[in-house]
Amino acid sequence: MLDRLKGKVVFVDEFSMVSRKWWKVLYYAFLKHDTTVHIYGDVNQIEAVNETIIDVNWAFMKQMLPIVNHLQYIEASGRYTMKLYNILNGLLTNGKIDYDFNDHDLDIETNICYTNMKRKEVSKRLCKEGEVMNFFYAQTGLTEQYRIKENMGLTCTTNTHKKLNMYNSSVHTIVKISKDTITLKDEQGKENVLIKNEVRANFIPAYCSTTHKYQGKTIKTDYNIYEADKMSRNLLYTALSRAKHEDLIHIGELKDYYPPPKADTTIKEVHLMDGGKWKNSQLYKVSFPDGKFYIGYTTQDIDKRLEQHLKKSKSDIDYKTEVGKHFSKTSQTPTIERMAQCPCFERSEIEAYEHRMIQHYYRLSPDLVLNSKKIKGDAPPPKWKNAVKIEVERRIKIDQFNIKEDSADNCFYIKQKINGKVLRAKARYGIKSTKEQALAKVQKKCDEFAMSFSM
Repeated sequence: MLDRLKGKVVFVDEFSMVSRKWWKVLYYAFLKHDTTVHIYGDVNQIEAVNETIIDVNWAFMKQMLPIVNHLQYIEASGRYTMKLYNILNGLLTNGKIDYDFNDHDLDIETNICYTNMKRKEVSKRLCKEGEVMNFFYAQTGLTEQYRIKENMGLTCTTNTHKKLNMYNSSVHTIVKISKDTITLKDEQGKENVLIKNEVRANFIPAYCSTTHKYQGKTIKTDYNIYEADKMSRNLLYTALSRAKHEDLIHIGELKDYYPPPKADTTIKEVHLMDGGKWKNSQLYKVSFPDGKFYIGYTTQDIDKRLEQHLKKSKSDIDYKTEVGKHFSKTSQTPTIERMAQCPCFERSEIEAYEHRMIQHYYRLSPDLVLNSKKIKGDAPPPKWKNAVKIEVERRIKIDQFNIKEDSADNCFYIKQKINGKVLRAKARYGIKSTKEQALAKVQKKCDEFAMSFSM
C-alpha cells in the first residue's frame, strides 16, 4: 500500500470520517515517499465511529499538513442557507439553539436519531406493509424483522459489493421483489438483482438512521431529528447541517445548553513504527514449576523482563495477588518464552493482542492462568495486521493439538479432529532419532496444520 502512494498526491474529503488506520497509512507514505496530502472537511462534524479521530490525528499530522486554510462560507455555493449557517454557528459558539424548528411529523420517511433502539422503533412504525424479512444488522450483530415493499429504500450496512456501488451507508431503492431475489436501484439509477439472503445480510430499511450514517450527505426533503436532547454538540451539529434549509428540519426536545466536546484524555502517546518503542512489542509467557503461568507483553528483551518481575523493578504486577506471590517465591524458578512478535503503533494494540491470548488460555486451562480474571470476557477484537494475526493465531491453534506418546511403539503422534477435519502426524524415536527429535517433528507438523486451517 505504501509503495503504491509513491510520487502521488492524495486528496481526502470528509476527513473527519476517516479512521485512524488510514491516517497511519497516509502518514507513513508521507514519511517514506514524501507523499503530498490535502484534506478537506468540516472539523465540527463527528469523528469516525468509536474513534476520537481529530485529537488522535493532530498528534502526528501537523508535520504532514503544515498549512491550514479556513474557508469562508458563501451562501450561493454552500450546502445550506445563511440563516441555517448562523443557527449552526450559534450552536458551535455558545452551545445553544436560538431557533424554533418544526415539530416532529410521524409521516416523514427520512429520520435521524441517536440510538439504535430509536432507529428500530421508527423503522418498525414506518414498515407497515409488505413481505416480512429478517435482516442481520452487522453493526450490532442482531437480527431485526421488518416488512418490505417496492419503492422502499434500503441502507447498505457493509462494503460487500463495491462493483455494484453498494457501499456502507449508500441507499438503494427496491424495484421488484420476487420469490428468491430482490431488484435494487442504486443512487446512480443502475439496477442490480440480489438473492434475498444477500439483502438480509447487507441492508436495513432506510427510514431511519443514526447520525453517523448520514454524515457526508445532504437532505433536500423534510426530515425528523429524534433524541436531540441526548446528542452531543457535534452530533447535533452534524444532524442539523444535513439540511438544505432550516424549514426542512423537524425536531423534538432540545437541551438548554450543549457543552463543547471534551479533549481526548485517553491518547497518551502516538509512537511511530519507524522510531517508536511499540514496534518491538512481543507477547511472552512465564511458566512456573506448579504448572501455572502468566501472560504479558513487553517492548524489551524477554529475559530482562523476567528479571524485572523477579526483582519487582519496573513491573506492573501487584505482588499481593496470586501472580505476585508466585514471582516472590524464592523456591520458584520460572521460565519465560516469547509467544509472538507483535509490532504495533501504540499501547492499545499490543494490549488487544495480549487480551486475545489470555482469553484463549482461559478457555483452554482456566485454573492455570495467573492473569486477572477481569479480562476473562470477550474483549474487543484487535485490528489485526496480517503478519501479527498469523503469528498470534498460529500459537493459539497449536495449543489445540494434543500430542501423545506411545512408548510401546516408540513414537509421538497426534490424531485429532478439528473443524471437521481429521489431522494425523507421527514420528518414531530410537535408532535414528532421539525422543527430543521425534517430538520436535510432530510439533513442527502441528505448526503446519495450524497454518492450514481457520479457528
